[in-house]
Amino acid sequence: MNKKLFLLTVLFFIQAINTFVTILLVEINSNSDILSEFISFSVLMLIIYILFERNKDIKSNKIVYLMIFILYFIFVTYYIKYQIEIIFLIYVYILSYYLVNKLNYMKEIKTTNIKLEIMSSIDYLTQVNNRKSIDYFLQENEKIFKQCSNEFSIILIDIDNFKEINDTYGHLIGDKVLIKIAEVLKKYVRDTDIVGRFGGEEFIIICSNTKQEGVKKLAENLRKILLKQDFEILRQVTASFGIASYKDTDNIDELIKRADRALYLAKSKGKNRVEQIL
Repeated sequence: MNKKLFLLTVLFFIQAINTFVTILLVEINSNSDILSEFISFSVLMLIIYILFERNKDIKSNKIVYLMIFILYFIFVTYYIKYQIEIIFLIYVYILSYYLVNKLNYMKEIKTTNIKLEIMSSIDYLTQVNNRKSIDYFLQENEKIFKQCSNEFSIILIDIDNFKEINDTYGHLIGDKVLIKIAEVLKKYVRDTDIVGRFGGEEFIIICSNTKQEGVKKLAENLRKILLKQDFEILRQVTASFGIASYKDTDNIDELIKRADRALYLAKSKGKNRVEQIL
């Protein structure tokens, strides 16, 4: 049985027992049922909330349960001669319906905003961080460096001869190559590394708390892994890597320029290689 339906049943029986106790108290002392009625109200609110909870498992049956409870409550209030509570029940029902739906609507708006925020930071094609998101992470790593002297490095990756791939096989195959490379990068980088699409066929990896030696080793490992991938085209897909580490005298622009010069150096030396600019 669904947990909420089970809870609803338990609350229903608690309400029944509570009403029975109320009747006995009324018979003994007409002023001694205040606490019991307060409990009745609390149970009623819980039941109404459960009935309006947006859960697919109880959606089809909640009206039936609600009608049973209303009929039961009308019978009980008539029996103990509290007919005014029937009107009160209707009022609470309408108010609860409005409040719960308002809360659900606000929850949906919040969820939608979170999804939109995530979408705005992710590259649509490759599903890695887009340029906007990468700029943010670069600035954050720069702040950490200035505060704690935690070194960080970046890797610029450019697919070799990508224009030829597009011209030979078409842009749809070119897109598949981009998606495949993004998947490989995400799979084989460390948990602390941030992968992003820097533009066109160029990717970037931000390596937090990483020096030149560590980032070079990572770049070389990724280069070799890409060589082993099957891109389902009649040619080998390779990439060139340019790396640079942030220095005391740096800013983000200077860091990217050094990595870009290293990438250009890798291209000029025959491609499919890793180069760095100190």
